[in-house]
Amino acid sequence: MKRTLIVVAMHDGLSTMYLKTASRFGSIDGVIDLPLRYDMTLQEYSEQFLSIVNKTNNILVLTDLMSGACTVALTKAMQHFDFALVSGTNLTMLLEAIDLSEEMDCYTLADAVKKTGISDIQIWNELCKELENAK
Repeated sequence: MKRTLIVVAMHDGLSTMYLKTASRFGSIDGVIDLPLRYDMTLQEYSEQFLSIVNKTNNILVLTDLMSGACTVALTKAMQHFDFALVSGTNLTMLLEAIDLSEEMDCYTLADAVKKTGISDIQIWNELCKELENAK
């Protein structure tokens, strides 16, 4: 199976910082940083993305906000191209995507990444109480 290409598409420097942090955990080779810079138009941003999806398939796009400009701009491309897009990405989701990108197609990977993100969100006060009560 061909490795799933991961595109991290987030506002301004957020995607760059996510990838910089992810690189501390392992290789980020083959992951594309697609930041929406404050001085870019959505048209310019969409064109950058289209230059990626025109060259390959099996792409997982990770965005920061569900109704943010990055997600909205790239969702329009779904009418013409086949790729998976997951919004609300946290660092754990990115690390999971990188780790599993050679084992899963983009849609299976999107589902796994979403599940990881949901399970990673915890209220630590509650967890600590549960651990204390389990003693």
